[in-house]
Amino acid sequence: MSLKRSSTDSNGISLSKVKKFMCDDPIEEVMDYFRKHQVVVIKNAIAGYSFGINDIKALHTEDPELVDETFSMEAKKGELGWGSHSSSDLFGKEAVKNGQWYASFIAQKKVPRGPDDIISTAYGSFKKRLPLTTLPTEGSRLKIKYTEPIWVFVGQNDQKDSFLQGRPEHIDSVHHDGTWHFQSSGSKVWYIRPADTKEWGDKPVQVSADGPSKKRKGSETVAKADPSSETFTDGLGRLKVVVEKGDILIINTRVWWHQTRIPYTGPKDYSISYAIDFFAKDLCLPGKKEIDESKSKMEKSNKSNKSAVATKGAVGDAAENDEEEVQEYSNIDGLYASKALKSGDVVFYEAELPDCALPRSDDPTCEIVWLEDGTGALFALKDLAVGDWLTVAPSDDEESDGSDDGEEDSNEGSEEGSEGDWEEEECCEEGSGEEEESENEKEE
Repeated sequence: MSLKRSSTDSNGISLSKVKKFMCDDPIEEVMDYFRKHQVVVIKNAIAGYSFGINDIKALHTEDPELVDETFSMEAKKGELGWGSHSSSDLFGKEAVKNGQWYASFIAQKKVPRGPDDIISTAYGSFKKRLPLTTLPTEGSRLKIKYTEPIWVFVGQNDQKDSFLQGRPEHIDSVHHDGTWHFQSSGSKVWYIRPADTKEWGDKPVQVSADGPSKKRKGSETVAKADPSSETFTDGLGRLKVVVEKGDILIINTRVWWHQTRIPYTGPKDYSISYAIDFFAKDLCLPGKKEIDESKSKMEKSNKSNKSAVATKGAVGDAAENDEEEVQEYSNIDGLYASKALKSGDVVFYEAELPDCALPRSDDPTCEIVWLEDGTGALFALKDLAVGDWLTVAPSDDEESDGSDDGEEDSNEGSEEGSEGDWEEEECCEEGSGEEEESENEKEE
């Protein structure tokens, strides 16, 4: 997450809106568009299905721990309401409470139970209820492999002329090649803008504002938005993508900054969607292979006991192993570099601090420095690659309050910790997935 975006290459792709294909359009054309832009919509992908809030309640009834394990209240009563809310308070009641709320969780096949993981039978029955479990690619030559976790997003907005905002604008720390979201009920508004990453290769995407945006001095990467409206105040170009019941949004959330909002649903309806990640080498951006190989080499060089066998073949094996991706996901927030940074680079200034606590680490990647004008800035302490976590050292108070009873290092992005060195810093507890030990973190 760096302060400035580099200028777009003259050979880049200019995008003014995301194309929406119909369900009977050739899937090859749909996915070719995705290959170039890493985002596309399929309208009315399926009809005549039945899937809604009662199916989510049924899953909770069968295995409440499965839902509660990754449950996150992303917004409540119009405010960003992350915290340790219980899924039982929402789905365990006879009737779901009406109001303004936005929640998410991950249905996973393998779930922790005591010292071991078990296969959840509730996961299997829930998956059978889904209207779609794969993209409609029958008859095509596309080779797509789907991961098992099912991301579920559900919310209600009973206030007319108002939008309920989810998590702050972000990109996701994930390794797969894309995610497809099926809007099974209601509608949802996505605002997206391209990340400044080498993954785009020599054809980066540039966009023009497709929604209300008012320039505000001093913020180039962190969105400042009115949660109850569609207004952004940083002047950056964004694409507005509206998905409605029966639509599929296919998007690579690693290369698109994104934020979602729920429009008015009424007091008895809901906005419900679910998402599944996929691997498809033929749909990757040109720069992904180069980045993957670079990361793989760096990881091997850091493992001295294995460095002697780090061969080109091993890099290929690592890429294959990604497709067997660890099926244990987390559902919280973290901060990580969206582009390469050099030691001493400004990551962001105090006024642009994202709505997320800075993770603590005994081996920090960044430090907070006070400038001559009295403002603070986050500087990189070392060279950072795309995807590296942004962490700071614990304060003296935190170190004295800590214990040796097995507290884990937060270098993987744990958002545990106090508010930090900026008094104005807002702790938002979760993040691109509550950071446990997985780098597979994503959010809407």
